[in-house]
Amino acid sequence: MKNLFIAFVIIAIQTSAQTYSDKPYIQDYAEKFDLDEPFKNSTLLSVGSDRNNAFKILSSDGLLQPWEKKLVADNRYRPLSDMNIIAVERYENQFVYLTDRAVLSNAWAGKFYVEHGLKQPSKFVVAHDFTTLIAAKGKLVLLQDGKNVWSKTLNNFDPLKLIFDKSGKRFLILTNEAVFQLKCPEKEFSKVYEDKNLTAMAVMDNDIILGKKTGFLILDGERFSAG
Repeated sequence: MKNLFIAFVIIAIQTSAQTYSDKPYIQDYAEKFDLDEPFKNSTLLSVGSDRNNAFKILSSDGLLQPWEKKLVADNRYRPLSDMNIIAVERYENQFVYLTDRAVLSNAWAGKFYVEHGLKQPSKFVVAHDFTTLIAAKGKLVLLQDGKNVWSKTLNNFDPLKLIFDKSGKRFLILTNEAVFQLKCPEKEFSKVYEDKNLTAMAVMDNDIILGKKTGFLILDGERFSAG
């Protein structure tokens, strides 16, 4: 009888015990890539990936790629190695390049190639239908269908970041002292916010997030007032 009672207790405990179902999940991890010998003194400027999960790193000595724990020269598309690439962005998850002469891509069968005619271009962003805004010190240029359709000259203008806000149908331009907008397709340009020591900009829903040396702030995307 005693053994029967103990067995009953064990069965009752096992029946009422909670069970855990092990579910797979994605584990974050990091890998370190050192600069290969020829690039030990290179300055890394930006990094990005396309829809094929191919990574490109823009450096002061050209394009690099990760390979066997090293950052090595990216020679996958030989014509790019002869170009002075200033910035790399993405459009429809494909790489687009700004050089000292043109905006181009080796995607879309290499058909996207537009000469911009700017001296010392520094930043760019590609919007709908390859509409491209390019910034240089003191100037902005808008390209559509391979043509310069709008330009603006500004004093003491040195852009830090260009973004195309799809929901607002506008370009946003950041300097260290102001935010400008260029409405598209209206091509109406205006300064919408002033501050000091601005460093970064992003768009989230209907808000504009600005980074500063002292922190960050959030602007209402319509009234451009800090919340």
